[in-house]
Formats: sequence, C-alpha cells, structure tokens
Amino acid sequence: MLQLVTKSNEENSCFPLPLSKKQIESSMTKTKPNSFLQLVSLIDSMKRQFSLRYPDIHWSTDEKIQWWGRNQQVENTDVLTFEKQYRPIVVDIHCRARINNNQELMITVMAKMNENNIITLPIGIWKEYEEENTKEEILKIFELELKILIDILYKKTIM
Repeated sequence: MLQLVTKSNEENSCFPLPLSKKQIESSMTKTKPNSFLQLVSLIDSMKRQFSLRYPDIHWSTDEKIQWWGRNQQVENTDVLTFEKQYRPIVVDIHCRARINNNQELMITVMAKMNENNIITLPIGIWKEYEEENTKEEILKIFELELKILIDILYKKTIM
C-alpha cells in the first residue's frame, strides 16, 4: 500500500491495496456489453463469423461502412454482397444493437434492396447476453435470418 505523508507528518492512505488476479477476473465477468465499443465488437464479430462460414458472402471494405452510436446503442450500415449460382446480389444491411432500460440486449437487422423494399429481421432480445453460449445463440439466429434473406432475394431475382 502506498502512503502519503502530510505536512504534520501524519500518514494517510490514499491508494487502496491492489486487487488480486481472482478479484480482477471476478469484477470483469460482471460487466455487461453496454458500452459503445462492446456493442461494436458484438456486431463486428457477428458479421465476421458469418462471412467466414460462407466464402461467397462479403461485407464491404471501403467507405460504405458506417457506425453510429452512443453509450447503449450502436448502429452499423454495411453492404453485403453474395453470389448464388453465379448471380451476384448486393444488399444494404443496417444492424442495430442496443441495451434497453431493463438491461436487455436487443438486436435488429434491416435489409434494403432499394427505397421501397426494406425487410426487418428481428434477431432477438436477451436478458443474459454476456455468456459465451448466448453469444453463439445470437450468431446462429443472425446467420439463419441472413441465410433466409439471401434465399428470398435470390428467388426474387430469378423471377
């Protein structure tokens, strides 16, 4: 412990004792992803994992990517390009992740082909969202919703 000596030679404790490794790990596991950076990381991770699983799917890598947010809400706009049976299709994807007043994680994805065709994909709401198995569940739902969207859009283009 560090101590401070005042003018009258009295000792004052000004810094607490350092935390043990166990105490640090315990305090870190109690934090929920409610900050801008943690929500950005969640959205980015979902998009990366999705594109790693499907080699014909690509997210934009240029100025088309946009991020907005503050504290407990993050929005990301990106361009998803996929090819199915040699037909490339491009879709604007808007992901929104926010923590509501009940400390629940809410995720929604909107897909836009043009100004008239906007499809909303509610990914879900989670109360216990900091656990690893819940993150995997979020990824599975995100993946399923986007796969269904791709199938619908592909069928629409061949008609």
